[in-house]
Amino acid sequence: MGCRPRQPVAAGELLKAEARSAWIKEKGLLAFTFIQPKMQYQEVDPLLQSPVTFDAAYAAKTIIKADSIVIPVASIEHLIIMKRQKGRAQDQSDIEALEKIRRLRGGKS
Repeated sequence: MGCRPRQPVAAGELLKAEARSAWIKEKGLLAFTFIQPKMQYQEVDPLLQSPVTFDAAYAAKTIIKADSIVIPVASIEHLIIMKRQKGRAQDQSDIEALEKIRRLRGGKS
């Protein structure tokens, strides 16, 4: 995709559990940001740890289609759980929006 880490760290370091633990503990990092050099406003932020396992998130995913592109997206319920763990002001705002969407859908994630 042409993305590179925003931090001055090799992308492969993200695969090392000890490196992720150190970033969380020593730097308070929640996510590892990748940017698109030509369009730096485009970011991908993999979480360094999550209260939802990949298997659970994948099993409950929602599929969104954009033209011929199929995009698996975490369920609203799982997004809320992950955002509650982080607890930033933006996360609280996101939780309120996600809960509104859930209500509009009749309680479905």
